[in-house]
Amino acid sequence: MKTCLLIFVLGLAFPLLSGNKIVWEEHSFKADTSEEQVTAQRGRMTVKENRERSDSRDIELGFIRFKSTAAKPGSPIVYLAGGPGGSGSFTARGSRFGLFMKMREAGDVIAFDQRGTGLSTRIEPCDKSWSYPNDQPLARAKLIAFQEENARACNAFWKEKGVDLNGYNTLESARDLDALRRALGVEKISLWGISYGSHLGLAYARYFPDHLDKLLLAGIEGPDHTIKLPRDTQNLMEAIDVMAAREGFHFLDNVQTVLNRLEREPATIEMVDPRLGTALKLTIGKFDVQMATSGYLRGPDSFKVLPTFFQAMAGGDFSVMAARLMDGRSGRIRGMSAAMDGASYASPQRLAAIAEQEKSTVLGGAINYPGYATFARGLDINDLGSVFRGPLRSSAPTLFISGTLDGRTSVNNALELLPDFSNAHHLIIEGAGHSDPLFLSSPEIADIMLRFMRGGDMEDRRIVLPPISFKLRKSISLSTEQLARYVGTYQLEKGADIVIAAGTDHLIVDVTGMGIFKFYPSSAQEFFMREAEVTMAFTLDKTGGVERIEVNIQGAVMKAKPREVLP
Repeated sequence: MKTCLLIFVLGLAFPLLSGNKIVWEEHSFKADTSEEQVTAQRGRMTVKENRERSDSRDIELGFIRFKSTAAKPGSPIVYLAGGPGGSGSFTARGSRFGLFMKMREAGDVIAFDQRGTGLSTRIEPCDKSWSYPNDQPLARAKLIAFQEENARACNAFWKEKGVDLNGYNTLESARDLDALRRALGVEKISLWGISYGSHLGLAYARYFPDHLDKLLLAGIEGPDHTIKLPRDTQNLMEAIDVMAAREGFHFLDNVQTVLNRLEREPATIEMVDPRLGTALKLTIGKFDVQMATSGYLRGPDSFKVLPTFFQAMAGGDFSVMAARLMDGRSGRIRGMSAAMDGASYASPQRLAAIAEQEKSTVLGGAINYPGYATFARGLDINDLGSVFRGPLRSSAPTLFISGTLDGRTSVNNALELLPDFSNAHHLIIEGAGHSDPLFLSSPEIADIMLRFMRGGDMEDRRIVLPPISFKLRKSISLSTEQLARYVGTYQLEKGADIVIAAGTDHLIVDVTGMGIFKFYPSSAQEFFMREAEVTMAFTLDKTGGVERIEVNIQGAVMKAKPREVLP
């Protein structure tokens, strides 16, 4: 694998994008969580898909700009979504809308759609998928082989469509940001990113330090943090064990019991296919449960179900995790995401540490599967190399935000970087998991972020959130007829479809582009997810039909209306 360093240096000496211009149009922006409409500007500009190639095709970058409300605005603030594959403009419509509006008090806020996402030129989806046999327990080597075979097929598909996947890496995206800066006509920009967005923000800090004003990053993924350390996952599992013990659970004991039993002898469980509604038998082993468990570790909203689930599985009942166990059996490759992670990958030192830590941790390396970076070889992705992943020093004003219960981007990631950031502060949120809690779990967080962007006095801070409970709410029993009234196809305000089918005691909810979820009844018209703080409420019309749905995701409400009621 080759690095892009020489090309990058040449690119600095002979800028390819000096002539880029932004085309602006007025835009009325409406959030999914509010009736308010905000006057904004939609911008677009053209860049090369792969700057290493003179014959590369052009692609478009899209973004939304919210003008500053400040009398004397600071540098433009560019929001970088996570993923990789998240959309800045989509994020601004959701639960963080109020935060986007608040940040305007410091400067213009630009919800930036990275190449391959949102309003930017998208990579055509590959229609090929991989599938693992249901009558065999998952084995890591065999799973990777399935994924790599699928990756090779999709790579051929994208080449035929004229897509150059080697144009989709974090270095190219950092150069996109600087092309945006130049097109805006400003000397410096400030970056506000989360998760993978922090990985991109740190790359900009490395390669364009003279043009970085402020750096505000949450859920830190450092230059060499794309592949996760099993020890960080183990630390979280041990923290869950301590918290769950206060409520009478023997969490890690049950985990070990289940894994030891499956290692000796795989189990075959009977379940209903959540997509087809048909009965099937699924043979599972140790790695199945390790990988499924890793999927719950984003934060308390999702992992709070694990003590109850493992208590049931230790008693032989695997139905509680059946849907998640199926998730690891099939999938499709998202080109942008796979290419980005594959190019960032990991240093030999980190890979060696991961291999060693897998031997002494309860979930081993399952946190990294099925992960895009693990099968990028099938996509012929060029590695960004040791310089990209090497030590990073910065004197830019920096604010890192970490959650102590974040199972995706450990607080240790920020602690590792801090010594080389001479003008950095760290906000630690005790009890926060990944994503929204890093911004929205306390009103203090937004105030601290705004003070930082305004150049106010800063200090290291720790915010302590209320303790979580592992006692799960109980569902009530509804008749088949009561569940059937909700079966149908609905459309969210943002355009995605919700397809609802009835299970034996719950609703099976398929949200386009997001996945399939189970909702259990807490009343005749209200349902909840056991795996996360998500509820769904149905409003009925005079005839008893569904008039609308309100989906509440940690306080953010999205509405849907019937598209078609199924017989």
